[in-house]
Amino acid sequence: MYSLVQYRNMMNLALSKFVADNDEDIKDLPTDIEVGSEVFVIESSSKYMLNHQGKWIKLKFNSSGNNI
Repeated sequence: MYSLVQYRNMMNLALSKFVADNDEDIKDLPTDIEVGSEVFVIESSSKYMLNHQGKWIKLKFNSSGNNI
């Protein structure tokens, strides 16, 4: 299950932010939304971002929590 937690912020009116229970929920997310939209997965503490091809890409972080 996933929930939409933000839509249309001040900086980019089309970005969406989601929260999902687990990584399997990613397949149920919409892909017809703005590139750069994000989802945070609670179970795995993972973050995904939608690319220009309409695919949810899991972001990679180093041990300090910084995106690599």
